[in-house]
Amino acid sequence: MQWHPDLRVESELGPVTIELEDYVAAQAYSACLIAERCVELEPTNPLAVARRLRTTTFFGGFELGPDGLQVGHHLSAVQWREGRRELLLADAV
Repeated sequence: MQWHPDLRVESELGPVTIELEDYVAAQAYSACLIAERCVELEPTNPLAVARRLRTTTFFGGFELGPDGLQVGHHLSAVQWREGRRELLLADAV
């Protein structure tokens, strides 16, 4: 799901929630958690691990399809109202 500070996602890697204001920072931190796990599991071929890894971070689900594209991450809809992001719709992980 799209990261939003109001969402609470079951997280296998890293914290359940984190204080980040920026979507890009949340995405980058989540990617680092996944990369770290892949290197832990197979230091000489982390990409092979990434291709079969199914996990979650505070950012949501992670899984790659056969073509290498992300299939395990679902988006949510947010709307800006009075200077604040309001969560409108959250798909299940």
